[in-house]
Amino acid sequence: VEKHFGDSNPYESLPKMNIYTYDLAAIISSDKYEDIEDTAFNFKEFFRVWTGDPLFDKKELDDTVKIDTFVHEKDIKRFLDLLVESGEHNYPYSTIQYRDNFKHTLWMLPGVKEAKALSNLLKNHPIFQHFTMVNVAGDGDEEVKSDDAFKLVKKAISKRPDETRTITLSCGRLTTGVSVPEWTAVFMLSGSSSTSASSYLQTIFRVQTPAIIANKMKTNCYVFDFAPDRTLKMIAEAGNLSTKKGSTNDDKTKMGDFLNFCPVIGIVGSEMKPYSTENMLIQLKRALIDRVARNGFDDRHLYNDNLLQLTDLEISKFQDLKKILKSSGASKTSDDILVNDQGLDDEVREAKEKKNKKELSQEEKEKLAERMKKLKERSSAIKILRGIAIRIPLLVYGADIDIKQKIGVENFTEIIDDKSWIEFMPKGITKDLFKEFGKYFDNEVFVEAGLKIRRQAKAADELPPLERVQAIADIFATFKNPDRETVLTPWRAVNLHMGVTIGGASFFEDDFETPIKINDDSTIRWIVKSNLTNDIFNTHSNILEINSKSGLYPLYAAISIFQDVRNKGQMKNVEHLWADILNNNIYVICRTKMAAAITRRTLNGFKDIKDFKTRVIVMDDLVNQMSSQYNSNYANLVKHIKSKKTWHIGSDIVKFDAVIGNPPYQSDAKQQIYTDFYLLAREIGEVVSLIFPVGWQEPKNANNLSKLNNEKIKRDPQIMFIDNRQNVFPGISGAEWTNFVLWKKGYDNQLGGKQMIYTNGEDEDEVFLPINKEDIEKPKELVTLVELVTNHASFRSIQDITSSRKPYGLGTDVMDDPSKYGLPNIQEQKLKDDDIKIYGLYKRRQSIFYIKSDYPLPRRTKAIDKYKVFVPYAWGNM
Repeated sequence: VEKHFGDSNPYESLPKMNIYTYDLAAIISSDKYEDIEDTAFNFKEFFRVWTGDPLFDKKELDDTVKIDTFVHEKDIKRFLDLLVESGEHNYPYSTIQYRDNFKHTLWMLPGVKEAKALSNLLKNHPIFQHFTMVNVAGDGDEEVKSDDAFKLVKKAISKRPDETRTITLSCGRLTTGVSVPEWTAVFMLSGSSSTSASSYLQTIFRVQTPAIIANKMKTNCYVFDFAPDRTLKMIAEAGNLSTKKGSTNDDKTKMGDFLNFCPVIGIVGSEMKPYSTENMLIQLKRALIDRVARNGFDDRHLYNDNLLQLTDLEISKFQDLKKILKSSGASKTSDDILVNDQGLDDEVREAKEKKNKKELSQEEKEKLAERMKKLKERSSAIKILRGIAIRIPLLVYGADIDIKQKIGVENFTEIIDDKSWIEFMPKGITKDLFKEFGKYFDNEVFVEAGLKIRRQAKAADELPPLERVQAIADIFATFKNPDRETVLTPWRAVNLHMGVTIGGASFFEDDFETPIKINDDSTIRWIVKSNLTNDIFNTHSNILEINSKSGLYPLYAAISIFQDVRNKGQMKNVEHLWADILNNNIYVICRTKMAAAITRRTLNGFKDIKDFKTRVIVMDDLVNQMSSQYNSNYANLVKHIKSKKTWHIGSDIVKFDAVIGNPPYQSDAKQQIYTDFYLLAREIGEVVSLIFPVGWQEPKNANNLSKLNNEKIKRDPQIMFIDNRQNVFPGISGAEWTNFVLWKKGYDNQLGGKQMIYTNGEDEDEVFLPINKEDIEKPKELVTLVELVTNHASFRSIQDITSSRKPYGLGTDVMDDPSKYGLPNIQEQKLKDDDIKIYGLYKRRQSIFYIKSDYPLPRRTKAIDKYKVFVPYAWGNM
C-alpha cells in the first residue's frame, strides 16, 4: 500500500457509509415471503399488486378488490408502522432525531406499480403524510406527470432542504449518472437472487455525495436493507472484487479494509451487532457458489487446492484424460497455457512485482518458478476438467430426486442411469473415471451450486406461466454447449425457428436478438403464420417433439397454446389450464431417462406428477430402429408412435398436427441421422418444422445423405419453404449453416419441382435442388469470369500445385494402427523441433499426431517442408 504523508485526502469530504440490515422475514413471518431460490426475503411477492389479470393475480378478482392496490396491504401497513414505532429497536423513523436526519431519502421498489401503490399508502400514513412523495419509478402518480425525474426530485427538496421532507420512490431511475446531495439514506426494498453486487453498490453509493445542509456537513449516510442474507452476500462479493489489481492483501485483510470503510450492522430487536470479517468471508463463499452456478460450472472456483499439489503421476493421468476428451471432441484444450495476474496468488504477484524491479533473490526466483509451475499445472488441469464439468449443471437440473436431496461428487454418478451417462458425458468418460477425478472438485461448491440451480427451477414454479417460461429459459442460458453432438438448442434459436415457420408466442423482439422482459406491463410477441399458427397452437391439437434433450421446444409449443387461449379470452383457472395443455396437447420422445427427466423438469418443474401429467416417453433404440426400417418407410415405428397405447391414453391413434424440433445430426459412427428424423417426421405429422444442416441440399450420397438426395425429396411440392440460416448455433463447428425446413402434408407449392429458399429470412429464390453434380447451375457471370481468367496468357491452374489423394501414401486409418501398413508407431506429443505434425482421424475423430522428420513415409514430395492448405476430398461432412 502506497503512503501519501502530507497529501490532502481527496475523499475527506465524503460521508461515511453505514449499512444497517433488518431481517424483515423475522419481523413479518410468513412462508409466502420466502424466495425459494436463495431463501431470502421475497420483495416481489411482499409488494405484489392486484392487476385485474388472473395470470398475475393467481385468481379471479371480485368487486371487493381494487386494482393497483397491494395484495398484502395489511402486512405492508404493519411494516410502515414499524419504521416509525418508538422504542429501543432503532428503526429509521422511530424518533424525532432520526426523522430529522432522514428528511430526504431514496426508496428502491420492485416495480412501477408497486411504487405507485406504496406512494398512495405513504400519503395516507399518520407520519409519512408529512413527507412529499416523489415517484420517479416510471409512470408516476396521476398528479405527477413530469418526465424529468432529477428535476422533479430537486424541485420537491427545494433550495432550503432543511425545511422540507421528501421520499423518492424508484425502481431503477436515478441510480446511475446523477447525484442528489440531500439524500442521507437509501431503503433497499427490492432485489432478488439475480441482483449483481455491482448494481447494488451503484445504487447504495448514490447517497454518499458530499453536502452542506443548513451550514452542516453531511458526515454519515446510511443504507437500510431488509434482506440481510442476500445483502451480506453481495457486499462480501463487492468487498472482494473491488480491490485494485496488484494488491498484496489476502481475502481477510481486504474484507477487513472494506468493513472499516463501510461498516455493516445487523439489527435484531434492540440489539445492534457489527458483522465481522469472518462472517463476511462466509458470505463471500456463498457469492462464489452463486457465480459457479451462474457460469454453468465453467468457473475455476469449482475446483479445490488439490490441483496445486499434482504429482508427476497425476499430471500423466490428466494428459490421458485430455486425449480421451480430445478424441471425443468434447473439450477444446490448449497446449499453451497463459496464466494472467488474476490467476496468481498474492505471494506470486508480490514476487513478480519484485522481479520487475530486479529485486529477486535466488531463493525468491526458485520459489517463484516453482509456484508458477504449479499454477500452470492447475490451469491446464482446469481446462481439461472443463470438458466434463460443463455437462454437470444440466444433469443436476433434471435429476429426478427430491429438491432437498444434495447432489455431491460422491453420489453424482448414482443418480444418472448408465445409458443417460453415455449420452450426456463425453465418449470414454466412464463413471469410474469421473470418480477418480472427483477429488479435484470442491464438494461444497459442487453441492451448493447444484442446489442453487435446482432452487431456481423450483422458484420458477411459483410464477405465472409466461414468467415461468422466461425463468426456465434464463436457467438454460447459463448452460454451456459441450460439443457439436450435444448441442442444447438455445431459447433464442427455438423462438427464431418456430417464429419463422409456424409462429406462436415469441419471447423476443422482431430481431430475435432482444429478449422481451415479461411482467404485468409487457407480454410476448404473438406471431401469426397464415393458417398454420391457429391450426397448430390450440387446445385441440397434438404437437410432438421427435427428440428432446432440454424440453424447450415443447415448452414453446405449450406456452403458445396457453397464449392462444388467453388471446381468445377463454382463460380459466391458470394452473388447471397449464396442466391440461401438458396432459392433452404436448407429446415428447426422448432417447434416455435423463433426457426425459430434464424435459419434465422444464415442462412441469417440481410439481406433483399426479397433477401435472406429461406425455414424455423414452425410446432408447430409436436411431437403430429408424436405420433398419428406412426401406419400409418406418412402418412399425410410425404405428408405435401414433398409437395411444404408447402414450397410455387409450387404444386409438393419435393424429399429430405438427412435429417440431432440432434432431441429432450425426451418430457415433459419423453417419448423418437427421435424414431419418426428417423422413420419419413426414410419416407422422401433418406439418413438420425441423432444423438441421444444409448439406443435404447438395448432390451428396455418402453418409446417409442419399436418403434425401432424390427426386421424391428434393422435388417434393409439400415443402412450403426452406430458410438457410447462418450461425443459429454460434461457436459450434459443423453447424455454421443450418436450415429451417417447413413441410405440410398435401400442400402444393406450385413451383414445378423447385423449392422456395430463403437466406437468413431474406432473398427468396426458387431453386432446383441438385441431385447430380451436373445439375448445379453456374451463374453466367461466373462462367464469363472463368473464361476470361483461363484464357489469359499468364494463367496457371491451381491443379498444377494441388496434390492427389494420399500424397505421402498414408491411409485415413493410419493413426489407429500404423503397423497395418508396416510403419512404426506415431507420437502423440511433439518431442523435437523438427517433428512433423500430422492431421487425420483417430477413432473417427479429427486429431493431431507427430512423426519424426526421418519417419519412413511410403512416399515423399518436395512439399513436405512447405506450407499447405488442406481441403477435404468430399464436399463436406454434412
